[in-house]
Amino acid sequence: MARRGPHAPSDAARLPVPPAARRLRCGAARRRAHLDLLARRRPRRPARQRLLPGRLQHRGARARTHVAPLLAPRVRARAGESGGGGRAGAPDLVNAGGAERSVPVAAAGRLDAIARAALPGLSRRVVHSLIAEGLVRVDGRRAAKGARVPAGAVVTVPDLPARPAPEPDLGVPVVYADEHLVVLDKPGGMPAHALDPRQRGTAAAFLLARYPETARVGDPLAPGLVHRLDSGTSGLLLAARTPEAHAGLRRALRARAVEKRYLALVAGQPRAASWRADVPLAHDPRDPRRMIPGRPPLRAWAASTEVHVVRALGPHALAEATIRTGVTHQVRAHLALAGHPVLGDERYGGPPVDLPRGRHALHAAALCFPHPATGNPMRLTSPLPAELERLVERLDRARR
Repeated sequence: MARRGPHAPSDAARLPVPPAARRLRCGAARRRAHLDLLARRRPRRPARQRLLPGRLQHRGARARTHVAPLLAPRVRARAGESGGGGRAGAPDLVNAGGAERSVPVAAAGRLDAIARAALPGLSRRVVHSLIAEGLVRVDGRRAAKGARVPAGAVVTVPDLPARPAPEPDLGVPVVYADEHLVVLDKPGGMPAHALDPRQRGTAAAFLLARYPETARVGDPLAPGLVHRLDSGTSGLLLAARTPEAHAGLRRALRARAVEKRYLALVAGQPRAASWRADVPLAHDPRDPRRMIPGRPPLRAWAASTEVHVVRALGPHALAEATIRTGVTHQVRAHLALAGHPVLGDERYGGPPVDLPRGRHALHAAALCFPHPATGNPMRLTSPLPAELERLVERLDRARR
C-alpha cells in the first residue's frame, strides 16, 4: 500500500455521495407506500352511541339518550332500605303533586349545587335522586347532576317539604311514653325513618302524627329518633320529644351508657356458648350497604358485641347479642363474621327462611338507658313478635 503524503486527499473525500435527486425519489416512494397502506385499511365501524356523563360525551349535534332516566330506578332501589336491612326493595314514594318552583340562576355553577341551594331542607342524596328522576330541569330540559348551568338560566325544582307527612294510621305499638321521650316497638319490615320526604310507611311518620312536637327534634327525615333500627329488624326504638331530651340521650349513646340487647336466630350451632366480638366495622367499598372489618385506608368505627347462645333450635340456634356501640349493622355483621349469620339476612349470607319479604330474624328485645331528665335507669323489654315465635316453633319441631 502506497504511503500518502500530508497533502493527500482524505478517504472521506473519495466516498461516493448519492445525488440529491435520488434521495428525493426514495422519500417520495416511502410516502406513496404509506398512502397505499392507509388506503388498504378497513373502514371504521359506525360510531355507537355511548351512555356516559355529558362531559365525556361526543359534543357534536347528534342526539344522545340522557343518562338520568336510566339511573333513576337504581337510585330509588339504593334508597330502598333504612340501614340496608333485608331486601325490601324501593321505598314507597308518593307523588309530589306536581308543585314546582322556578329558580333564576344568578351565578353559573353545577346543577346539583344550585338545586341543593334551592332545596335547603333536603339531603344531597335526595337532591341527586330528584335530578336522576328528571324532576330538576334546566330551562325545561333534563340535565346531569354535574352539568354546568350558566347565569341567566332557570332551574325548575319540585316543591317538596323537608320532612315526611304524618301517618297516624300506621300500626306501631307504644311501649313507653312520658313528656320527655317515647319508646316504640317497630314491626319488622318497616323502615325506622325516611330517606326521602316522599317516602311513606315509616315509624318516624307514625311518631310525627302521634307526637307532633317531634317535628322540631333531630333530623327532619327522622324526627325525634335517637338511634336507628334496620328495616328488617323489629323491636324497641327510642325517640325524644324535646331537643333537650334528644341531646341528653345522644350524649348517653356516645358515652356508651345505653345498652341494647337483641335476640337473633342464627345459622348453625355455635361451638362456644358465649364470645365477644371486638371488630371495628367499615363500609364495603364495593357495596356501601354492607359492613366489613375495618382496614386501612377505610374509615372504621369501633364496635363490640357480646354474644350468648340461648339454646339450639334444630340445625340453628337462638342467640342473645348485647351492644353498647351503635355501628350500622353491628350485630348482623359480627354474627356473620363468626360464621353464624342471622336467618333471612341475605346481605350477610343468612339462609332464606319463611319470613315476610324484607324481614330477617333479628329483634331488639331490651333497652337500658338513663332517663334524660331524672337520670334514673330505665329498662324496657319487648317479646319476640309472632312471626319469629312461629319460626322458633318450626325450628324446634325440626329438632325432634
